[in-house]
Amino acid sequence: MQFSTLATLLLAATGTNAANGIIGSCGEFAISGTTFSANCGSASHLFTKTTSVDLKDCFFVLGDGVARCGRGGVGGCTFGKDILDGVPGSLGPKVKITCPDSKGNQVTTTVDLNECIGNRDTQVNCDP
Repeated sequence: MQFSTLATLLLAATGTNAANGIIGSCGEFAISGTTFSANCGSASHLFTKTTSVDLKDCFFVLGDGVARCGRGGVGGCTFGKDILDGVPGSLGPKVKITCPDSKGNQVTTTVDLNECIGNRDTQVNCDP
């Protein structure tokens, strides 16, 4: 009984950043075009590594032009060139995404990357 409890706790501890956003386990955020990069810590907290993800793969857009977290692709959208901080009600790094709605109007959404990007053992990915 004690062994299984300890094993469960160890497994839970090693996966702490596997399904979380990037706050607390990553830093040195940068964006170039649609590529987002961050330096992220390993699940064991023994090392860090800088990796990147194509943000186009981490969002989708419906007819309203609003970018939302989730795989699907946003080929017709443009991404801001800066990582933003200080948006009220948000903890993570933010980026502006501008996408056309169904009428061709451009809609700009500021998204919290912590809600859309995750760290899976030093690898930034589209799964927060």
